[in-house]
Amino acid sequence: MKEIRVEDSTFKRLENHARLFETEDAFINRILNELERKSQQTGSPVATNGSGPDSERRINPHRLPDLTHTKVLDAIVSGEMVERPNWNLLLKRIVRLAKGHAKTIEDLYRLCPANMVDGRKVSEGYHYLSDIDVSVQGLPANAAALAIVTAALKLDIGLDIGFRWRDKEGAEHPGERARIQTSGK
Repeated sequence: MKEIRVEDSTFKRLENHARLFETEDAFINRILNELERKSQQTGSPVATNGSGPDSERRINPHRLPDLTHTKVLDAIVSGEMVERPNWNLLLKRIVRLAKGHAKTIEDLYRLCPANMVDGRKVSEGYHYLSDIDVSVQGLPANAAALAIVTAALKLDIGLDIGFRWRDKEGAEHPGERARIQTSGK
C-alpha cells in the first residue's frame, strides 16, 4: 500500500467532494474513473480506445504525456511511412520539412523548438543534415516529441505516431500502447 501526502489546503478541497462514509481509496478511484471517462470523450490528454492488450491510448497532441521510456513502433509523417522510426529520426524528418518554410535558423527554431545550428556540427550530440545544411542535437523522447508535434501543428503536417511505454519503472503507462495523430493538409 502506498502513502500519499497532500497539503492541508488540498485535503480541505478533497473533503468538499467526498461522499459520506467514502474511504480515501474509493474517493480517488471515483475521481479517476470520472477523469478517464471525460478523457475518452475529449481525447485529452490521454484516452483509451477500448480495453485489453491490443488497445491503444489516443494522445491529445496539445497535451503530451510523459514519454520517458517509450519506443516508437510505427510512424507516418506528411503521408510518408518512416522506416525503423524513433523519436530523433522523426525529429530530423520534421526539421527537414520545416526548413522549407524558414529563411533563417531562428525561423526554423520558432517552427520546431529543438537545438539546431546552421552548418556542420557533430559534437555534443549534434547530427549534421547535409541536405539542408543544419545540425540537430539528439533529444530525449519528451523534448523530441514536443518539437515534432509543435512543428506538425504549426505547419499543418499530418502525423501518425504509434508507440509503447516500456515495462519499466518510471514509465507513465508501463506496457501500454498509444498513438499521437495530427491532421494535415
